[in-house]
Amino acid sequence: MKKFYLLFLMIWIISCTSSEKQYKNSEKRMDFPPEVIQDQELPDGVELVGDLVYAIHGERKLRLDIYRPNFSNGPFPAVILIHGHFPISRDRHHYATLAAQLAQQGLVAVTIDYREAVDAPYPAAVDDARAAINWIKDHAEEYHVKPKEIAALGESFGGYVAAMLGVVSDLSDAPSARAVALIQAPVDLLNYKPTARDPYDAFPYVYLAYLGFPQDQRPDLWKQASPLEYVDSRAAKFFFYPSMQPNRVPVAQTMAMASALNKVGVETEVISREGAGRDLLIAPHDVDYFARSIANRLKEALWTMPDDVHVQKDLVYASPGGRNLHLDLYLPDRTSGPLPIVMFIHGGGWIYGNKEMFRDAASYLVTQGFATATIEYRLSNERIYPAAVDDSKAAVRWLRANAATFGGDSERIGVVGTSAGGQLAALLGVTPDISHFKEGNDSPGVSVEVQAVVPVAAPVDMVAQDQIDPWNLKVFMGSRPHEVPELWRQASPIHFAGKSSGAFLFMHFTEDDVRYVDIETMRQSLLSAGVRAEIFTAAGRGHGVLSDPRYRDAALVRLASFLREELGHEER
Repeated sequence: MKKFYLLFLMIWIISCTSSEKQYKNSEKRMDFPPEVIQDQELPDGVELVGDLVYAIHGERKLRLDIYRPNFSNGPFPAVILIHGHFPISRDRHHYATLAAQLAQQGLVAVTIDYREAVDAPYPAAVDDARAAINWIKDHAEEYHVKPKEIAALGESFGGYVAAMLGVVSDLSDAPSARAVALIQAPVDLLNYKPTARDPYDAFPYVYLAYLGFPQDQRPDLWKQASPLEYVDSRAAKFFFYPSMQPNRVPVAQTMAMASALNKVGVETEVISREGAGRDLLIAPHDVDYFARSIANRLKEALWTMPDDVHVQKDLVYASPGGRNLHLDLYLPDRTSGPLPIVMFIHGGGWIYGNKEMFRDAASYLVTQGFATATIEYRLSNERIYPAAVDDSKAAVRWLRANAATFGGDSERIGVVGTSAGGQLAALLGVTPDISHFKEGNDSPGVSVEVQAVVPVAAPVDMVAQDQIDPWNLKVFMGSRPHEVPELWRQASPIHFAGKSSGAFLFMHFTEDDVRYVDIETMRQSLLSAGVRAEIFTAAGRGHGVLSDPRYRDAALVRLASFLREELGHEER
């Protein structure tokens, strides 16, 4: 019976290949991405190291290509891209465009070949993908990879393989990938019943060839090969991109896996939109959208704390109106004396964001000899201006009042903020002697003065910025500029630059939607008052150099250098 099924499969593949040629000439769009030209032109900031052999099986050499950022030496997190299987045979070049765009976003993207079902049944494909990850780990230093931060991404059959890498199965004692992204991937082979049927629907036969036996003959094998069967608390974080239309892989499979993972406390995210699924990888603008979307999610999921750094999470620093506000303290495992303190204020248009957004920069500065804190504050949907300003001031007072308990120096405090957080940071830096901002009920008599300020992509003239971003500012301020002009002036750091201000290092793109001209104007005002004020300028369009992979490393080095100079700590 097994031979009969395999013979049927081979005949079917030959017939589909013939039909495929006719299909390509028809006007109907194929429901899978076109072949990618192997010699594709690489985007700026990306280099390709290709045709590397990572495993050998008999006469078959399995190869991979590495697309890596060349705007710094990293190291970078990595993602293994596992191509789909049918309706046509594919190889690692199928993901070339996506891999290059992921590398632009600060990931090392690795496209791999693997043994296909017709030639090598279960568990060959999973074994090959796992071997590729192990090869990357073994060569991590050479290719600028963080060996503890490797993800897997796959579509269709490749998504199935990626799912197996994210769970602890009969084939592994730990997940091979720390995060997994699945594009329309079957995860429950026992209940796999495609909802779409057409002459090119190979899916039922793919898994028959892969497993070698019909389900009714070997249900135990089909169960053994199903990722859903292995869900437990050890699984990687999963990102699902299902199709919400009737398609070859029912969305019910995605939801069943996501539900099972959530029940055991594993984080998941289902990202869906009309027509999503493998369609994401067809049109160039969709590939670009998907690359940016999944790169940010994977980098967040893969992040690991540097060695010799620990965090004290969710410390309450103030309770306005009974609402507890929290901060996280990042500290070195050992210190020889009081450390200068740097506080980070996240961005998000004053309407979203969280203190986790700065954990990378905060932990980096700890390795450079600082104690750091990331704070939450009341967002606009909870309280409008000046609540966020009051909260930021309260956090400074708490850090100063409690510095001795965590090894910080209360006389040396700096503040960093991006975008909306940059506006709050700038206000902290220029208003220590202004009565409206000076006192608070949380720590009476404790100074809010900061010695160093780094506003990143910060709006410093709220009235001028309102012409560009009126919606966010109206929600934050609760009014329009002409309605309460003095309130809007009060919220604009540009008007308070004076000799009592802390030293400033602005970080800004020349073509940011947040006005660069206002930054230059404020810098000149600070210089005129005898205050140090510099700009770390990034050319072109962008928003937030500390998170932009093109500038991140250089920006962090400049940040640490400036803070070290102003807060007086020797370089480690």
